[in-house]
Amino acid sequence: MKAIRRWAVHEYGKPEPMVHPMAVASGFSDSKVRELIFAAGERAAGFLNLTSNPITVDATGVRATDIAGIVRIAPGIELEIIPKFLPVEDSAGTWREDFFFLANLSKHGRLLLSEKLAAGRTSARDIPSLVGHTIVAEYLINRRRPLRSYRRRDSLDFAIDGDVEPESIALPDPEGFHQQQIVYDQLNPFNGAIAAASRRIANEVRDPALQAQLLRISQSLGEQHRVVDLRNRRVPSRARRWQPLFDLAHDVLRGFGISYEALPSSMPGFVVNTWRVWEDIVTLAISLACGKDAHAQGSAQLGIRKRLPNQGSTAITVTPDLTLPDLLVDAKYKTRVERGPPRVSEADLYESLAFARATGLNRVLLIYPALPVTSELGLATAFEVISVDDVRVVGLHASVMGVSKRGMLRVFAERLAASVVEAAALEPRP
Repeated sequence: MKAIRRWAVHEYGKPEPMVHPMAVASGFSDSKVRELIFAAGERAAGFLNLTSNPITVDATGVRATDIAGIVRIAPGIELEIIPKFLPVEDSAGTWREDFFFLANLSKHGRLLLSEKLAAGRTSARDIPSLVGHTIVAEYLINRRRPLRSYRRRDSLDFAIDGDVEPESIALPDPEGFHQQQIVYDQLNPFNGAIAAASRRIANEVRDPALQAQLLRISQSLGEQHRVVDLRNRRVPSRARRWQPLFDLAHDVLRGFGISYEALPSSMPGFVVNTWRVWEDIVTLAISLACGKDAHAQGSAQLGIRKRLPNQGSTAITVTPDLTLPDLLVDAKYKTRVERGPPRVSEADLYESLAFARATGLNRVLLIYPALPVTSELGLATAFEVISVDDVRVVGLHASVMGVSKRGMLRVFAERLAASVVEAAALEPRP
């Protein structure tokens, strides 16, 4: 099996001169490697619905913006794009654990924070427990409408209830006729994935009551076939309410909630929008820490747009990431700190003022990812306070280094929420 060679580039970092080393390793010419890198960027742009290629390659080297992950360039040649908020000086590659943890958390964050969970649980905030509680809650909601599908079943019986094989009529088996039936039951790969995920997560959680609930789910689904790879598999349309739980179960079987190490041969082509991941993790963390006081993605009307002449009107709305009592929180990704001292951009400031006017709240906190140098997990440090009339906008940096370790999601959430409360009281200096 051909060994996989990887080259790394830091998101928004300086161009890395890797074209010629890739060419030597792959046997292609330099120009061919440039074409392959450009094509890989085009695939990533199509997958993430980007308007431009996020990977540029020129005489100075290869540079990436707005995405992170692992991109396959050619057989045995891969490009790692490290998000700007995780350390590039990481020979052990432990950044991958944090990155894949955050990417999976972003994918399932809204499910993990569903109203079904917000009502009661305040103790366990580690990922295995959150995933376990979510599996239990989703299963209990849907169990009255079981996830059934059609399948063929071979049987031996003298009572004919299916398609009988012609030879079996002339030469029946001592136990009956060989026949094939179409049955509609719970024995299917979807339930198999849910049952297997329940058993796996049960081994990771520490709460005995939660362990028992997860094992009961597996037992209630009965004996299932061995789980196969079900990537991009859709449940039958009549059972689509089960799709979120099945997707979560499938990711659990691939390591989510248990292990966050990227397998060398399984993740090529795995790319995400880094700004989206950052927005989701900030929203999830503050919602976990603040509970019902945090309201995510609530829209507010800013004004009215009228189309002339006499073509009606529509409302202009704005949607901050989080609304807390007397406070708005919005996750932002780009401060261009690598070009100098961090600052809130004019575009972010204008958007914050629109949030404040639409909601009637005069404090807006903008949370950016901190550079991974000396920042402590979850502690958000204010770098700028802006005052416009009675509206106060505060820019903060927060670090996520180490969030994938057991129990650190809770630490991250609590520290970030405490930093938000502290920063809300800041006044601009004269």
